[in-house]
Amino acid sequence: MTMPVDTDDDWYGVLRTQAKQRLQSLLDGTPVRLLSSAETREVIHELQINQAELEIQNEELRRAQHALEEARDRFRDLYDFAPVGYLSVDADGRIQEANLTAAALLGLPRSALTGTRLFRWVHADDRAAYVNHRRAVLEDGNDQDCEIRLVPETGEGRFVRLDSVAVVNAEGRATGFHTALTDVSPQKVFEQRWRIADSVIETSGEGVVVLDAERRMTRVNRAFADQCMRPTGALAGQDLRELVATMDDARELDSAWLSVQEGGSWSGELRLARPDGTSLPVRASITTVDSGPRGLSQAAAFFVDVSELKQSQEAMRYRAHFDAITGLPNRMLLADRLAEAAKEAMRHENQMAFLLIDLDSFKQVNDDLGHAAGDELLRELASRLAGCVREHDTVGRLAGDEFAIVLGDIDAPEDIATVAEKLVHALASPYRIDGAEVPCTASIGIAVFPSDTRELDRLQRYADMAMYRAKREGRGHYRFFDESMSRSVESRMRTRTDLAMALQRGEFELLYQPIFNCETRRPVGAEALLRWRHPQKGLLNPDAFLALAEETGQIRALGEWVVREAGKAFADWPTREDGSAPFISVNLSPRQCTSPNARDQLLRSVREAGFPPGCFAVEVTEHCALESSGALSCMRELQASGVRLVMDDFGTGYSALGLLRQLPFDAVKIDRSFVEGIESDGFAAHLVDTVIYMAKGLGFDVVAEGVETEEQLAFLRERGCEFVQGYLLGEPMPPEPFLALLEACATQVSREDGL
Repeated sequence: MTMPVDTDDDWYGVLRTQAKQRLQSLLDGTPVRLLSSAETREVIHELQINQAELEIQNEELRRAQHALEEARDRFRDLYDFAPVGYLSVDADGRIQEANLTAAALLGLPRSALTGTRLFRWVHADDRAAYVNHRRAVLEDGNDQDCEIRLVPETGEGRFVRLDSVAVVNAEGRATGFHTALTDVSPQKVFEQRWRIADSVIETSGEGVVVLDAERRMTRVNRAFADQCMRPTGALAGQDLRELVATMDDARELDSAWLSVQEGGSWSGELRLARPDGTSLPVRASITTVDSGPRGLSQAAAFFVDVSELKQSQEAMRYRAHFDAITGLPNRMLLADRLAEAAKEAMRHENQMAFLLIDLDSFKQVNDDLGHAAGDELLRELASRLAGCVREHDTVGRLAGDEFAIVLGDIDAPEDIATVAEKLVHALASPYRIDGAEVPCTASIGIAVFPSDTRELDRLQRYADMAMYRAKREGRGHYRFFDESMSRSVESRMRTRTDLAMALQRGEFELLYQPIFNCETRRPVGAEALLRWRHPQKGLLNPDAFLALAEETGQIRALGEWVVREAGKAFADWPTREDGSAPFISVNLSPRQCTSPNARDQLLRSVREAGFPPGCFAVEVTEHCALESSGALSCMRELQASGVRLVMDDFGTGYSALGLLRQLPFDAVKIDRSFVEGIESDGFAAHLVDTVIYMAKGLGFDVVAEGVETEEQLAFLRERGCEFVQGYLLGEPMPPEPFLALLEACATQVSREDGL
């Protein structure tokens, strides 16, 4: 009997039936029908097919298992090496599982973390926040996040954000939580830096503005708002161009913006407009802070208030070009104006003049009234000078009491003379300084471009020569330069050079002109007269070199030499029968008369020369005596030290006879110009009569100089003049002849004859 099998399941049922029958046969001996050969072959064939199918299925299962293992490994790698730390934490807060990133954050191997509490690594200040976070996750079952600081085993604290989700069992109870640990330390550092930067921007003294691609302001700080004198909120959205002060500033900003767009940065100066109509100078810089493929998207602009710097620079420029006392152009600016005037004169083929002005008595004002009064005088003089010239002319102060004027656009020298006369007249009027009337004149020298010279340095020197010529001719005048002045100056320069060496070479000598008793005609002393025996020019009188000695400061050394030489000669002079000695007088220069140092040196020289009191006299002109209070003080100290004072050339100055009683003189000398005509000129005779009468009334001795005739001597003797000096009785002579004269008369002269 065959058993038909149509399907796999049928064959499976047949085989099961066969197996049961065989088992039953073993148990009870029931015979079992065996499959036929054909059936057996079919069953074997089907089994082979099933075996092949099972093998295929098994291979598929192996491939699926391998894929699962690879997926598991990939997940583990992703889990371990994720940029975020992952922890599984139970309800007690113990770590059950951690990835490598979390282990690195906590500073321990992953294996060492299992069973430890996360609380252990939480910063002490953040533990309460962590506990509240864990409780919220476990109790509420909702996702929770918070930021805390973890302190790992390495000790370097980190800011982390916890993002946690509860693990809930079948009963809905939370048995722990999974949490992701994100390291936010870099973000915190960035936020901190941003806060610091924001604070710096807001508190900065510089104006800071953030601009968009259209140059609109998206942010401004307080300093910039203050610079613009506008509220911060009112500036947002405005084009920066709306805040600049002028069209020039606007064009500069437009150019700057192009530079920023093309090159990334710009710096320069602008002026910001203010609502009150003023403007603020600023040093501005603009730089790109964000740009992309489409170009500039954001820029930052910085503005520094440079108003004080500008004021300081302006003050420096002013001080560099203007005089601090008078406000006039100084030497530097005057030189520029002079050069410009010369160019204009050449361009228009006309002339330009340089006027050099020097005050004649400024030192006396400083000495008598003080430097504040001197400054006030300079300011008043500057005002008068400016009032005498045209607006386009330049008045400047060179130094001290020296001023200059540049007159441009001159057609004829007469125009210059007109201005010069106007200046002399304006400056001659008395000045009111601190309530006192102060007389002060000025001497003016004039040089003309290009007729005198085309060289500006030479032009100024020529004006200087002309000014000194005006001074020598009486002061309070003006003089134009001429070629004779240049020759004179060249001669003075050579003389100055020779003078510097003359003392060392022993070229100076003293002559002694006797002074006689008018009644007895016997010598009572002498005036020491300085002479310079020049190698080329011969014997020179003081008029040829004394002014130069004053200018160069050599007068001090020369004065000391005169006293020493006079002392040497005096030591050889014989005494009179009554034991008295003749006297010797020397001339005192203005500088020696006014300088305290020169006065002290003179007194030392007199003491070292061994002159007895009353035997040494100095002759001082009335002008020198009245030049300053310092001169009067010097004279009084000399007189108190036993030095006799003689007023030289009385009547030739400006003091008038009424001032005679105010001056500390012991004697007066009648100038030779009055003595010369006394025998024929009634006015001169009357003047000499008056001087002798007044001097005797005041207790002064009177010396008449320039006596050359017996008539003059007789006139003076009859009027009571005690002493005379002149060629009639004795001309200047070297020391030896004068010594012989004294010795010849030594037995005839007594104290009563002396001065």
